[in-house]
Amino acid sequence: MYRAPIALPAGGLDQISNPLAMPDGYASSVENVVISREGVIMRRQGRTLLQAGHDFHSIAETNHGLLVGKGPGLFRFYPDVNAPELIMNLGSIGPIDFTDYNGHTYLTNGHGVWWMPATEHGARQCGVSLPDRLPAMVAHPDGALVAGTYAVALSVVDDNGEESPAAVLGQVELPNGGGIQLTGIDSSDMTLTYRVYLTPPDGDALYLSESFSAAFSQYLVTRQPDGAIQATRNLSRLPGGQFIRGMNGRIYVASGDTLWFSQAMRPHLCNRAHNHIRFVGDIRFIEPLTAGLLVADNRGVWMLEGTDPTTARQRLISPTPVMAGSSIRVPATMTLRTQLPSAAVIWLSADGYMVATDTGETESLNQKRARVSVDGRGKTVITEHQGTTQLVTLITSST
Repeated sequence: MYRAPIALPAGGLDQISNPLAMPDGYASSVENVVISREGVIMRRQGRTLLQAGHDFHSIAETNHGLLVGKGPGLFRFYPDVNAPELIMNLGSIGPIDFTDYNGHTYLTNGHGVWWMPATEHGARQCGVSLPDRLPAMVAHPDGALVAGTYAVALSVVDDNGEESPAAVLGQVELPNGGGIQLTGIDSSDMTLTYRVYLTPPDGDALYLSESFSAAFSQYLVTRQPDGAIQATRNLSRLPGGQFIRGMNGRIYVASGDTLWFSQAMRPHLCNRAHNHIRFVGDIRFIEPLTAGLLVADNRGVWMLEGTDPTTARQRLISPTPVMAGSSIRVPATMTLRTQLPSAAVIWLSADGYMVATDTGETESLNQKRARVSVDGRGKTVITEHQGTTQLVTLITSST
């Protein structure tokens, strides 16, 4: 930092006197500086141009480096390299929200949800889809299946071990037992593994029968259904949204006035008939705490208490209007007016900055000194200046 070689304005601000006849010890205005408790004036840090261009709209420091949205592309920036690395084309232009969870990086832009696995360099869409072309099936005399009628379902597993939603192919009658011949198998992606689920003869619950590589164009199913019960039926990929966070083994996505959450033990899939909660007006941020998930809407900030969103109780912890996107989770080591007792979430409201501790207790940090219009959208970051922690919120006006 640079210490300005000017006289200390120990007397304060003087906005009345002629600037050319300012008394000693006064200043007409002070901008872009930090004044310490001891009265030392220091200029704030300047800026360094990392990349010239246009259509930049999103940025975040993540487990996978500095990620930036530019047009429809997701890019990674390196400090000493001028050209950014294109990670993938997201297919649409819009603000991206990022979060790190369990070592992975997740992102959404309202049109989809993607993740960057901890052990991988690139990004892939959350959830696995079945191939567009499903196989046909027919009874076959060979095999160990006993006589009866079998319902057949199919799913695929990707190279990361993640299973897709299941598709029910229909029923096959085996009057004398035998097997079920699958034909016309889509083998365009040979990294996939197919899983075949069958009901017991004349039964209704689907159990794993066999698994086989997508390299096969046809396959004969002959084993009795004695494996794990089918668990991805009626599930689909998480929808895209404006905000994304992870908590207690689930991924949460806020889209408009709806909070979507993934199925337990299936962090990238959800049941769209059940795995959602509606709020009033567009959701303005979501943030996890130990006590539950914070969700801000037009009425203020709510706590979804507990670890299971299907049974969570909603409790209003702050009725003050919130600026969308302005929340940030801060560690317990960060000092504000006092040392935080635990990790916390801070956001910008109509009464300035608000903080909620991990137990859900809220407090205004500068209510008497700040009044903010919350019609825009904000992005809050933590910076360090001469050993002092600073909260900086960049605001985009809605008008």
